[in-house]
Amino acid sequence: MKVGYFGGDWHKGCIDVLTDHGHNISHIFVNEIKPFNQELRDYADKNNITFSSTKPTKELLDKLVDEGMDCLFSVEYPWLIPEVANHVYTINVHPTLLPFGRGPTPIIWILKQYREQAGVSFHKLAREFDTGDIIYQQSIKLDADESWESLLMKLHLQIPVFLDQLLTNFGALYQAAKKQVGGSYWPKITLKDRLINWHWSVNEIDQLVKACGRFGVVADVAGEVLLVNNIKISQVEHNRANGDLIREDDETLVVAANDGIAIIMKRNIIERLQVP
Repeated sequence: MKVGYFGGDWHKGCIDVLTDHGHNISHIFVNEIKPFNQELRDYADKNNITFSSTKPTKELLDKLVDEGMDCLFSVEYPWLIPEVANHVYTINVHPTLLPFGRGPTPIIWILKQYREQAGVSFHKLAREFDTGDIIYQQSIKLDADESWESLLMKLHLQIPVFLDQLLTNFGALYQAAKKQVGGSYWPKITLKDRLINWHWSVNEIDQLVKACGRFGVVADVAGEVLLVNNIKISQVEHNRANGDLIREDDETLVVAANDGIAIIMKRNIIERLQVP
């Protein structure tokens, strides 16, 4: 196949799998943020592949299809890809077991609430995000202390493996793709979804911190609302009210939780939020 590749550096391993199966990358599409696609830019330059960093138009894709492009492959691509002729193979990678978990921020939701839907789905492109027929999918086993960073790395390692499995029997699997029925849509995670409730146990707080990873959780500390990551927790008996600021020094904030304490290193405060 002559493939138009839509994505970023994080899943560049998919290009290696596609080419190992004898397919040619004829055009690479990325978003406008250079730090997340520099490897692909270098790859395109080295291999004399046409490269685009703007949102693709239907006119451009139709032109490329007329010139022989017969497959569109998308992974972690932020823009909706216009529909093309029916004879063109289209594949998108989504990090849940569709039809469950459609939406823009599924990894946090998986770790926060829907662990049983951890996996990877390859589906056809459609008029709406994440709604196309399911071509192939595999589940991913989560560890008890899984975090956003560790799950992202599992996806980085396993998506190319699953793609290799798909391409080994691609014709039959693509032909047998199943329409999505029912399922669920998980909305974009908001700051409210990332807010710590100091009445929670320290394990519940730790689960939210792990789910949100580098993006941070929201903590109301002594009337100041902080966006912070990498909070340390400890179970310990105390007689302080939940949410009390137990101690503050130049480096730390220690806050009372239901059955222990949360230790916030000030260097891990991402932002001090202005709440209306």
